Amino acid sequence: MKEALDSVLRAVGSNWPLGGLALAMALGHFLFEPSRWWIVFRGRNPATLRGYVATFGMTALLSYTMPLKMGLPTRMLLLKRLMREKAVVVGAVLAFDSFVYYVAWGLAAVIAGVLYVGLNPIGVRPSPLTVVGAAIAIGSVLVLGVAWLRRSGARHRLRSMWLQIKELLTPGTVSWIAGLVVVDVVTQCVRHWAIATLLGISISPWRLAAITVASLFSGMASFLPLGLGAYDGVMVALLVGESIPLALAALVPIVNRGVSLVVAGILGVWGATDQGIRVRALRKSGGQSPG
Repeated sequence: MKEALDSVLRAVGSNWPLGGLALAMALGHFLFEPSRWWIVFRGRNPATLRGYVATFGMTALLSYTMPLKMGLPTRMLLLKRLMREKAVVVGAVLAFDSFVYYVAWGLAAVIAGVLYVGLNPIGVRPSPLTVVGAAIAIGSVLVLGVAWLRRSGARHRLRSMWLQIKELLTPGTVSWIAGLVVVDVVTQCVRHWAIATLLGISISPWRLAAITVASLFSGMASFLPLGLGAYDGVMVALLVGESIPLALAALVPIVNRGVSLVVAGILGVWGATDQGIRVRALRKSGGQSPG
């Protein structure tokens, strides 16, 4: 491991623009989600984009450093105070944003799968039995999901949440949210390309993009904290399938997580400092938010 780390540090030192590109793409990823919140709530409450970014930075760092996704409930609490909104409204908007995020990444994963098969140099194609089996599996999940919604009462809760936020979600707002998610997908692919190139991995950018999307969506679908294990396993397995040595393939998710942790640490510390200053300013101003 020490030798691998030394090789990564040497690579960064000799090709720092790629390292800077990976960090810039990671920063973009961390800015997109609070930007989506700001787009939904702009003009409705005193919160600013800076406040959203600071809150997200703090809670993202908590998610990276504490078990059980402790950053999520903290995020809800801080956003409620920042925006002066009802908890149900904040929760509904975050739920809708997550829904759009997962749907967009799911569609990207389907496209990535088709792209990956289509670019396979040995012309592998799924058999009809595989296609039928996949269709049955997807259909079963959808049927079970609808049945669960009808029996659990979740449908009524979702309808209640929708009534709370439907006035906020204009076609323009939804288009901006979806557009930022698409840009997020692109930046993740560019980030992984920069990391792979930095490590000296030779692979088609399109195939790497397909592998990146499939791996990241696997981590999301696992619902594990940070996709730990699922993202890493799929990424390494697919890279090894491209004849990349195991030791080199394993470095890609490790370096990627390191980049994320660096950016989360910087944003988290800045966010905590920024919000601390704002809390003190709020007390001095007699309760009026400085924005």
